[in-house]
Parts: sequence; structure tokens; C-alpha cells
Amino acid sequence: MKTVVGRLWSSIPIRGMPNDVTFEALDSLTRAHVGKPLQQVSYVGLLSLAGADRGPNPTFEAFQPWLRRSGTYRLLLETAGGDWSVVYKNDVRVPAMSVFQEYWYYGNLQGELNAPTEYLIYSHCVNTLAKYLAKTYLCAEVVPGRHYQYLLEDLHDYRPALGTRILSVVAELPAIHKAMREWGRGVGSDRIFRNETLKDSLRGDLEDYVRKTSDKLALKVMKLWERVYDPQREWAKLTMQPLHGDLWPSNSLVQERDPHRVKIVDWESILWGAPHTDLATLLWDVKPSLEEEALTLYSRHEKHLTLKEHTRLYRCCQEEYCVFTAAGYIKAHMEHGSKRPVKLPKRIHKRLESFIV
Repeated sequence: MKTVVGRLWSSIPIRGMPNDVTFEALDSLTRAHVGKPLQQVSYVGLLSLAGADRGPNPTFEAFQPWLRRSGTYRLLLETAGGDWSVVYKNDVRVPAMSVFQEYWYYGNLQGELNAPTEYLIYSHCVNTLAKYLAKTYLCAEVVPGRHYQYLLEDLHDYRPALGTRILSVVAELPAIHKAMREWGRGVGSDRIFRNETLKDSLRGDLEDYVRKTSDKLALKVMKLWERVYDPQREWAKLTMQPLHGDLWPSNSLVQERDPHRVKIVDWESILWGAPHTDLATLLWDVKPSLEEEALTLYSRHEKHLTLKEHTRLYRCCQEEYCVFTAAGYIKAHMEHGSKRPVKLPKRIHKRLESFIV
């Protein structure tokens, strides 16, 4: 295997190993893939489930001791044959979460799925989907339903799909969705989350909250909810399929040397839905001119609908995602008994206001 050279770390690495991985396991990995015994290990945290990227959310404060055990790390494995970096992901799932918390945090329902969707992706991968995944060296269910470990290819030469790089992901999205349909047939549709039950729960909580408070934002969300979830709405008739469910540019990586090579990461939020939902999150923050170019490109690769039809369905899915997310924040607000007015993240609030207008 070609070893990695050059600067690997964005911060000073820590000597030793992160939680729940052993020197023996990593030594076995280097012997198998580099042909040399392991000499030294260093690591740096890439993303923690309790990290700042999720923002302060009181809903999960009670679970912080568990969440700190989880995280994603870049490991530098030093051998006599050179240095090799891999990504280690330690997923320790939190017990005693409510249905809402489990979905909101992990993207699937504890007790209803046999395994988190990321484990299903890496352990039941099909060839057409493998092209878009990091190479997997270890995929282990340590404790059934509770603890999962992964050792993956280090995608240090890939970058988030920001700016015009996003077009590379848009061009591949129809092929990614086709591969996910194939994957879904292999694992069974009953193992992929469908959020109808959660939608019903959120709607009931919204109505209850609006009755009990004079919160203007909650009232706006409630009115939008009736429009978005009208069963006669056109997008509801669209063929549903497995989706990534969290396809933000940070989870969509494009190789620096070859923009045609795309990798998708963080598969915890797979759900059953309309394909344009992934497109809606991917293009959430782009400028109008780039959004227009992206939609034109998408329709060129997905020819069963016209550009106008694709654009209409894209707007519908964008609105649905926004309203669903806003309702989720309101539910979290309610569960904590906060007396302050509901406050949404800026990108959700801004988009919500555009739908209201």
C-alpha cells in the first residue's frame, strides 16, 4: 500500500490511542496492509458526537458522559515501512433515549432497526455503492445495538463540496441514489427508517404547544405544516427510496486531484424519502446562480423529468425539510420546559421566512 507522507494534522496529535481501540488490533492492521509491525500510534479528533458542530442543545445534556466516549479520529500509524493514516470511528450509542431523541441524534429509531444504518452500509455494501464510500478495514458490532467500531480509509486528499465543487456531487447524485436503491433491496426496506410516525408525533406536539403558548414562530410553523404535509401535494406521489438523509457539503467530499471522484461520509441518518430531499440539503446554502446551475446539471443526469418538474419537487422537499427540522427544535424546546421564545438556527430560520413569504 502506498504510504501517506506530508503534513497530516490540523492540530497537534496525541500520542497513544483513543477510546476502545487496542494496539493489538492496529498492529494486525498494519501487518496486513503495510506488511510491517506497528511501532507508534498518534491521533487527533476529527469530529465528536458531542462536538460543537451540533451546537448547544439541552435535549442531550443528560447524555454527555456517553457521548464523550464516541467520536471520529485520524490515527497516524508509524511503522518501519513508513507512516500510514486511517480514520477510526467509535460509535457508542446512548441508552434510554426517547424516540425523538434517537432519531434526531442518530437518524434512526432504537429498537426498530436491527442496526444503525451506517453499520448496515459498511457491512452490507454493494459494488455500485462502494465507489462512493471510504474503504473499510474494520466494521464491527462490539455490543449488539449499542457499540460499533470502524476503521476507514483516510480521505485527507478530499475536500468538502463547497463552492463549485458541489457540482461534482450533484452530477453523481443520480448514480448514488441508484446504488442506494440496490443496497436497500439487499438489506430490506423494513430496516430503513420511515419518519411518518415521527411526523405524526411532531404535529401533535406542535398543535399542543401552539394551544398553550402565544409563540409566533411556532404558529407560523404550524400553518406551514398543514401545507407541506397535504397528502394531495405533488411531491408526495414521487417514488420513495433510501436516502443519505444528511447530505450537507461537509458530508460530501470531492478529491482535489480529480473532481470526478466523490466520497460520501456519515451514513447514520439514512431514511426512506424523495430523492430531491438529498439535493435540497446539499444545495441549502449555495448562491442562486450556482443553485440554478446545479438543478440544470441534475436534470441532465436524471432525464425522466423536465428541469421545471425537478425544480418544483426540489422546492417541495426543501420546504418539507425546513418545516420538519423547525418542528423538531420546537419539540426539544418543549421537552426542556423553556419559557423563552423558540429560537431556530439562522440557516433554518432564514429559509423558513422565505417559505412564509
